[in-house]
Amino acid sequence: MARGKAAVASAMGEQLLPLPFDDDDLALSSVPTIDPKTGRAIDMGERRFRARILAESAKGFIAVDRDYHQTQLLIHQPLVIDEVGEFVDDSWQLQRSNSTVLRVTPAQIGDVSGAEHDIETMQEFGVMVARKAVGDAAARLMRVIYEMANDPPNWRTRQITVRLTDLMDRMEYRKDASGYHRSKNRRHLGQTLLALQFTHVGIQRSTKGGSAGAMGPLLSGLDYTTSEDTTNISPFDVFKRGFPDVVTVVINEQWYHIRDSNGHPTNDYMLIPRTLPLTLPSGKSLGRRPNPAVVLQAYFADAFQRESSNTIVLTREALRGVSGIKDTHVTRCTRTLTQALQKLRADKIIDSFSPEVLPLDPDATIRFVAPARSDSTGVA
Repeated sequence: MARGKAAVASAMGEQLLPLPFDDDDLALSSVPTIDPKTGRAIDMGERRFRARILAESAKGFIAVDRDYHQTQLLIHQPLVIDEVGEFVDDSWQLQRSNSTVLRVTPAQIGDVSGAEHDIETMQEFGVMVARKAVGDAAARLMRVIYEMANDPPNWRTRQITVRLTDLMDRMEYRKDASGYHRSKNRRHLGQTLLALQFTHVGIQRSTKGGSAGAMGPLLSGLDYTTSEDTTNISPFDVFKRGFPDVVTVVINEQWYHIRDSNGHPTNDYMLIPRTLPLTLPSGKSLGRRPNPAVVLQAYFADAFQRESSNTIVLTREALRGVSGIKDTHVTRCTRTLTQALQKLRADKIIDSFSPEVLPLDPDATIRFVAPARSDSTGVA
C-alpha cells in the first residue's frame, strides 16, 4: 500500500494534504514527563508525538490507519443473499465483486468435531460469522475503537481497555426503561467483536508496478474480566453471550501503522473528523439509518466551522461515505445524494454545490460553498 505523510481526509475528501502542526509546541506543555500508566519517564520524541495528538484532537481530528480508511467502504459492504462463498479445505472463503476476500476458519473459533465434514453447515457458519464482521454495526464499532485508541491514555496505541457498558454507550445502543443495556445488545456487541477477530479480510488494488494487497483480521486480540461464573464455558462463549464486564481489544497491526512494530510513532496515518453527533432521535436503536440529509447537515455544519475558507471539495465517494449511504447502485445513490443536497441548499446549510448534475465517477470532485455568514448586527 502507498505510504506517506500524515494526511487530512475530512473536508478535502481523499486529497492527501500534509497537516501543519503549528500548535505542537503549545500542546507539549500539556503532556506530562512521567507516563501515569507506567510511571516511567516519557522521552522527548514520544512527548512531541503526544503533543501532536492533542493538537490534532483540538482541530477535531483522530488518526486512522491509511489502508483501513481507504478500503473501509469495501470491507464493510454488507453481504447480499447470494454471497454464500465456498468451503475449501478447512476454511470458508468468499471472493467478493468489490475486490475483497473474506475467510473464516471454524476450527479457530471452537470445536467443530462431527461437523467438519458437513460442508453445508460449515458454509452457513462462515456466512454467519462474516456477516457480523461487515456491515454497519461492525463499521461503527471499528470507528469507535480507532477513536478510543487515538485518545489519552492510549495515545494511538493498538490496545484499548474499556467497560462493555461504556463501549455500548459509544455505540449508541438503546437502554431499557431502567437505564440498563439489554442482554440482547450485549450479545450482539460480543459477537461482533468475535467476528472482527476471526474473519480475515483481504484487499487488493492495482499499483504502478503491479498490485499490492493485505490479509488479516481487523482485531488480533480480545481479553475480558467478568463477574459471571464462567467455569464451564469457553472464552468464545463468554463473548458470544455478552458476559464480559471489561474488555481489552487489540487492533491487528496489519490495520494499524500509526505506530511501528516497536511502538514508535510514525506519520503513516489519515486524519478524519471525530464521529459526528448523534443524529437519530433518542430512543432509536442502532442499525436504523438516519436520513442522509440529516447526516450531511451535521457534517457540513461541523466542516464549514473548521474550514478557514467558505469552500469544501469532496470526491463523490467521500460524499457518499460521510452521508452514510451504503447503497452502491450508482443511479439510486445519485438520486438520493442530489435530493439531500437540494434540501440542504433550500435550508441554507450550503449556498451551492457544483456541478449540480452529480458526477458518476467516484473520484470526481464536487465543490460546496458555505452560505454567507451574518455579523453581530445581522448584516451578511
